[in-house]
Amino acid sequence: MYKSSLLIFVLLFVVLSAFADVSYFIPSEATQGGYFSVFVRMEETPPYQVTLYDTKGIERSYDKLYPLPNDRSLYYGVLGVDSWWPAGEYKVVIEDEDSFEIFEQTMTIKQKNFLSEDIPLNQKMSNLRTDDSKKRAEESAELWSVISANEESGFYSIGNFAIPLSSYKRHSAFYGDRRVYIYSDGKKATSIHNGLDFAAPVGTPVKACSKGQVVMAQSRIITGNTIIIEHLPGVYSLYYHLDELLCKVGDIVERDSLIGKVGSTGLVTGPHLHFEVRIQTIPVDPLLLFDNPLLDKTQLIHMMRSTKQ
Repeated sequence: MYKSSLLIFVLLFVVLSAFADVSYFIPSEATQGGYFSVFVRMEETPPYQVTLYDTKGIERSYDKLYPLPNDRSLYYGVLGVDSWWPAGEYKVVIEDEDSFEIFEQTMTIKQKNFLSEDIPLNQKMSNLRTDDSKKRAEESAELWSVISANEESGFYSIGNFAIPLSSYKRHSAFYGDRRVYIYSDGKKATSIHNGLDFAAPVGTPVKACSKGQVVMAQSRIITGNTIIIEHLPGVYSLYYHLDELLCKVGDIVERDSLIGKVGSTGLVTGPHLHFEVRIQTIPVDPLLLFDNPLLDKTQLIHMMRSTKQ
């Protein structure tokens, strides 16, 4: 599957290169909680990174542009769009290694509606969520360091993701839910839910959503037994609250490989799998990845046709 998909990319750009020495594809719009890929065909001066700026010129996200393994003149990047970023006009900029702007295009971020929910916590869970210990701070810094890594060697899969559970009762929470935690003492705190929750019995098998390398497999205070898998440079899937860890750091896992089992470890109100996707550290809606690939060949076809005109 990986080889055939990559071959399609290469064949498309062999045709595309006959029409132009430099070509760009940047979509004109994205949605809050979504993601988009960028493609650049450049024979000489290689592009270095793609950056998304808001109307105030504030950098929202960026990705290094790496060449596809079998075509060193075809560069790709993937950027996430956070659920809380304001809808409106943004600017996507391609830069070289000296931060010189090569190309820019306007992009519209479309608004999406998200659910709201109140979550009462008992004394134990209230204490856990308000934990300000040194260990929790160290765990947060470690996780951020892991999902911030972006190296060309992290190229494992370009297709859509598989649902990580073969069976589950229901989605107990959705990406982007606006949450109000109600502590046992009556105080409240707000947050945004960054993943998709699958309610399932303890022990339900959890599978890798796509091929990748395990970069974290350990117990943490808030997320319990946790697994993180890298799929593309800067693209990670995260699995929280597991009962068992059935893989280790450094393992190369295939799509649908057994990696763990559903549990109720960490900050939970019941057994479930919290499944999260991070793209350049930005949390995006996992539901989108079940139906859409990380790198979409239809975008390349559109780019090819536009170049012909």
